[in-house]
Amino acid sequence: MLSDWLYYFDPTEEGRGDDRSWWWWDAGVSEPGSGWVEVATTGWPFETGSLSWLIEASGGTDLSYGT
Repeated sequence: MLSDWLYYFDPTEEGRGDDRSWWWWDAGVSEPGSGWVEVATTGWPFETGSLSWLIEASGGTDLSYGT
């Protein structure tokens, strides 16, 4: 369940987000049914597993990462 996983995004002492290597930066819509997400990272490469899961769980497809 998503609510059981959201603590990972909490950067406070109660959460576990303080050790994550990426942070949400910006997002937008390119056209109806298409959008983009920007994240800030600690460097490249970075751990993308939790970010990919979040985007795919939200209905995202065709993920690509670049520098």
